[in-house]
Amino acid sequence: PDVRVGLAQVLIRCQLPLAGVTGIMAVIGEAESELRAALAAEAGHWNARFTLAVLLRNMPAMLGRGEDAVREFERLLAVQGRRAEGPHHALPYIHLGDAHEAAGRRSSAVAVWRRGLALFPAYPELVRRLEAAGVEAVADSSWLTQPDTAAAVRELPPVIAFAPLRAEAANHQLQETRPGTTLRRLDV
Repeated sequence: PDVRVGLAQVLIRCQLPLAGVTGIMAVIGEAESELRAALAAEAGHWNARFTLAVLLRNMPAMLGRGEDAVREFERLLAVQGRRAEGPHHALPYIHLGDAHEAAGRRSSAVAVWRRGLALFPAYPELVRRLEAAGVEAVADSSWLTQPDTAAAVRELPPVIAFAPLRAEAANHQLQETRPGTTLRRLDV
């Protein structure tokens, strides 16, 4: 799974910015396939689930993947449970809240941010989100007394598995040298 996640991240960070208008969907599809294959191998792989959720969250609204992103972030938080081992564990709360906010569900966004604040009381982005929503930055720790949601992950529907990835190293050289590239408004 780590190799597949690494490949997906390379696709997202390196190929996607250079894909052009016609190649964007192909790169996104390939990255999503790699992430889903990683999750098929290990459903609780935090980095694979997080990367997939962020990928879906950042797709244009016209593609209608916002609710897919919400589901993936909710699954990620079910996998994560009450872990607060590092600041990266606060990010799903921020992104899930942002996804709810973008869908016009402010009360759901506030609830998610407050849940995150219960685990990460000093995390400034959670406080900023709550203040920007016009509510008091108060943590909701009531969910911490409920049974762990890790069992819910085992009940998730299976993810479709893909054929194993085979990578071969080769020596490639760039044949043409290019001057700096200018992005036009249409390209962006």
